[in-house]
Amino acid sequence: MMMMMMMMIILMMKIMIKVVINSAYLTQLTATGQLKSALTSKFGSKSGESSSRTPRETTPSKLSSSTSSAEDDFVTRPIVLHMWPTMYDEDISSLEALVLSYGLNARGYNVELGRDDVVMDLSLFEGPNRPFYKEWFVGREHYTYVANAESIGPIVLSLLCFPTSSGVRKLATIVRTTSGEERYLLLIPPKLSSSANAKSMLKLFQKSSMRYGPVSFTKVDSSEFEKNLVEFERHSVVTTYKIGVVYCLPGQKSEDEMLANVSHSDRFEQFMKFIGERVTLKGFSGFRGGLDVKNGTTGEESLYKQFHGNEIMYHISTLLPFNPNDQQHLERKRHIGNDVVVIIFFDDPSGTQKWSPEWVHSNVNQVFVVVRPMLEQDGSIKYFVNIAHKKGVPPYNPFLPNPPLITPDYEGREFFLKKVINAERAAMLAPVYRDKFDRSRLQLLTSYVAPVLGNK
Repeated sequence: MMMMMMMMIILMMKIMIKVVINSAYLTQLTATGQLKSALTSKFGSKSGESSSRTPRETTPSKLSSSTSSAEDDFVTRPIVLHMWPTMYDEDISSLEALVLSYGLNARGYNVELGRDDVVMDLSLFEGPNRPFYKEWFVGREHYTYVANAESIGPIVLSLLCFPTSSGVRKLATIVRTTSGEERYLLLIPPKLSSSANAKSMLKLFQKSSMRYGPVSFTKVDSSEFEKNLVEFERHSVVTTYKIGVVYCLPGQKSEDEMLANVSHSDRFEQFMKFIGERVTLKGFSGFRGGLDVKNGTTGEESLYKQFHGNEIMYHISTLLPFNPNDQQHLERKRHIGNDVVVIIFFDDPSGTQKWSPEWVHSNVNQVFVVVRPMLEQDGSIKYFVNIAHKKGVPPYNPFLPNPPLITPDYEGREFFLKKVINAERAAMLAPVYRDKFDRSRLQLLTSYVAPVLGNK
């Protein structure tokens, strides 16, 4: 009976993850400052590309012959939250804005138009995009503890002692709570190195943590529990994204008008080549983003991109099936209306018109990346970009420069795709997603912890 219950909860968690795509990194908001000076690895990866490394480069067995970057990858990085600048209508009027921004802030939107004081940061947001427990802990001797703290809720703690190239030993810790996952590295004092055991490792961790120091943990000795944690992590790790792309012509001011476009220009075709590659859907084996890869009910082709260990499947409005008798274009809305991030390709090179996020009605859409092609004097094209966010989505890197122009080359693609991925990861910090994530995670962690603690 308990096994059936846990399987049902895991299934619910998997479904919820489709909506709450990558919120497991929310815990970084609370993890900062939790540990004292015993932390031996700085937060953050120099490259910011942790997802591009292969698992064998970052496992403890390889640490003795690798650099500290593997340890940097393991340690949870805090998200540095910025504040949206206050934008007044008189300020906006002085900018060459693509988004119709007047009064949007008061009506629930924040618009990024580009700014002068940009510090270029092309790192991807820390997110649940790596199976750290499977890579570091599984197959090696480690210790697992559980607890149910009144102020925190259910907790699952994993501890692993490993040697480094310098001969010192460190303690890798993963703390799973309702709000997400925290990962730390601690120095093991020389006097404990030769006699390290479960009890001493737990004591070392708790002495280094103000938050978890007072918690009463119970040790778990069960191979089945380890399997549960691997399954839990598998459903939490997210490296796939579905992004909507809508082709919009000048004069179109409603989503029904935009989704009625059955063809597109060469400029849009060039933009699609910039952000991805066309793929035939039938028989496609990569991430399909909800598209039909067997019977062709969602079109014959789509746009796809592999990017730094992530997969992006785009929902292209003009490639999705069109039904002339369906004035609401429900088939196209079924996909694009359920995408957190939507790219609007506003095919107006003259720049005489603006676009408004209020023309699209979806509770799921949180970020609108509005792109307008601009023809340069030499005949080349650059992309003028503004981004509209619903309230609750915090600012995120890389920030648009002023003017917000992107060149369709390698550097421009790196900037644009990281901006799009970070847009979705940042959107998961909005209350509308975080609350759902917390509830699902609470239910699943409770199903693991409660049987172990019993009546404790």
